[in-house]
Amino acid sequence: MSQSVRRQVVAVALAGLVLATVAVALPVLAQPSPCCRVKDPYISLYNRPLSRVEAVLAQGDGQAFGAIAQDPLLARPAVIGSPADYAYRPSVRCGAI
Repeated sequence: MSQSVRRQVVAVALAGLVLATVAVALPVLAQPSPCCRVKDPYISLYNRPLSRVEAVLAQGDGQAFGAIAQDPLLARPAVIGSPADYAYRPSVRCGAI
């Protein structure tokens, strides 16, 4: 790979890194600090005052992904508000409901 092509690749990679950082950081920085509770959380983990990052995560389906990240073995199914919301979990063990 020639020197000029390598520089172009590095420049494009750095530009992508900057754009991705801005795309992730702006929604987080737009949240008030300390943040509020989620209006109607369906995951009980988010029924408390939240940090900026948690507030962004708790919007929409992010609550389900956050619950899975905090409990990857699905050992605490009680954090989900109702049985209808179990569709957001990847699976439910027999007898866990």
